Amino acid sequence: MKLIPSFLRRSKPADMTGEVIRSVTVDPNHAAMIREATASNRKTLRMYEAALTTSMTQDFQPTFGSANAEIVSSLDVVRGRCRTLCKDDPTAKGALRVFKNNVVGDEPFPLDMRVGSWSADGKTFTLETETNRKIKEAWEEAGLPENCTVRQDMTRMELYQCLEASALRDGSVYLRHRRGYPANKFSYAVELVESDRLQTQYQGFYNGNPIRFSIERDFNYNFPVAYWILTRHPGDLFGYQGRPTNLFRDRVPAADIIAFNNLRDRAEQDIGFPEFDSVANPLHRNKQFDIAHVNAAIRAACKAFYITKQIPTGMTYSGDPNSQFGAIGWGGGLPPSTDPKTGGANKLNTIKPGEAELLDWGFEPKMLDPKFPVESATCFKKDNLKTTASGMGLSYAAISADYEGFSFSTARAAQIPERDYFKVRQKNLINTVVRRHFNEWLKYAILSGVLPAEWIGRLEELQKAADFTGKRWPYINPQDDAKTDIMLIEANLKTRGQVLRESEGCQDWEEVITALAEEKKIAEAHDIDLTQDVTNPTLPKGEPGATKAPDAQPIGPGGS
Repeated sequence: MKLIPSFLRRSKPADMTGEVIRSVTVDPNHAAMIREATASNRKTLRMYEAALTTSMTQDFQPTFGSANAEIVSSLDVVRGRCRTLCKDDPTAKGALRVFKNNVVGDEPFPLDMRVGSWSADGKTFTLETETNRKIKEAWEEAGLPENCTVRQDMTRMELYQCLEASALRDGSVYLRHRRGYPANKFSYAVELVESDRLQTQYQGFYNGNPIRFSIERDFNYNFPVAYWILTRHPGDLFGYQGRPTNLFRDRVPAADIIAFNNLRDRAEQDIGFPEFDSVANPLHRNKQFDIAHVNAAIRAACKAFYITKQIPTGMTYSGDPNSQFGAIGWGGGLPPSTDPKTGGANKLNTIKPGEAELLDWGFEPKMLDPKFPVESATCFKKDNLKTTASGMGLSYAAISADYEGFSFSTARAAQIPERDYFKVRQKNLINTVVRRHFNEWLKYAILSGVLPAEWIGRLEELQKAADFTGKRWPYINPQDDAKTDIMLIEANLKTRGQVLRESEGCQDWEEVITALAEEKKIAEAHDIDLTQDVTNPTLPKGEPGATKAPDAQPIGPGGS
């Protein structure tokens, strides 16, 4: 008999492992050939486990579309649902607040100007203190509501928090430069443009360039050329006096727009997608669970009941005129009949707590007992919130405010990954928005005369000298963390400036030493000695009633 290797037969494999449905009787002398053919068959058909389709993975659909194809079919619905969650769901709204407070904070991205010059030998750098001071003061003034946005109702802090929230919730948001703005002294302001004004479905060609998501892109390199922005929000219901009520599009050059997208995950992805996409369903399930729980509690508290009537076999019942329920023909919730055959009108009795009433024969009360898995409620909600926290890149405690069972070490460790993510988002916001916002503002602050006009020749130098720092957080264990910083400074592994910039408030070293010098002058004028040993900040407490504290022990190496 001629042996045909199993992977060349027409019969299909039974379970994708090389086993053949059809059995073949073969001469035992050919056993070696059979083993060789089977091994070859298995090698040919072997797959990754994640690619196998079984009865347990039939609902696990793979994704083959491009990033833009997936976005265009899903963005509007996902964005709308995320907005609903962020305005109605406490967990989603709280998570959004956590991001705004930690990525932006109350003092968003302090400006540190380092304008100066190096010595001829390249060893020392001399700062232009007055130049740096003027730019920082003008930038701070430009962040006031009357100077920041064209609407004159939003500080820079609120502006940047709104940008971060919009990127998280909506996927993208846009800032439009308004050069020559007439209502402030800088002749410059920005305009917030919500993502809805760039319609997801608007596409086509203009001058040979493709348009996707209302963004016109260069045909060869795909960089933005222009943005096709609706003249008003498509969901706005307010009238516009003196303006057309129909929707039109303005073609705005890309140089006038700062596009801020949520962090993108795929190559060739044009715009951002909401950060809450993967947690929308778990959050909605939590809300549904809460509704079911409350409804079950209400029904149980009402002590609802119904009455059943048992009719003896072989008997008929035409109604009892004295019965409060009448004949069986009268149903619950229906008006009582006045037909004598059905027993007349329904009778209602009022009873007091502790009393009982004797029902007619055949009637039996039964309590309505709504069953609800209350014993699993806490676990269900916690598991859902843990899933939500993981999808958002936050700690469980941050979105649940539940610190039960947290040790000090656990709480400290839980903040490390979320703070790392905050830093990533801070850097993205600084490089995408803050720096470009500052560069454009600085140009018009000089052109408008707020800053010296001769600086226009140094514009690029001044722009490059600007540095922005994201929010940093207070010490979790202040004494140990402060010791660590002191040791790193003493070991020359960190400068004082680095420690200050990484501390809460992102302090500037030059400003700190200036403030210390001023403080020293004031103290000397009042004959106060500020000399102190930072390695021994406290004195141990004495015994009760003692008038003198015991000798202090130094805190640090060798101390307690």
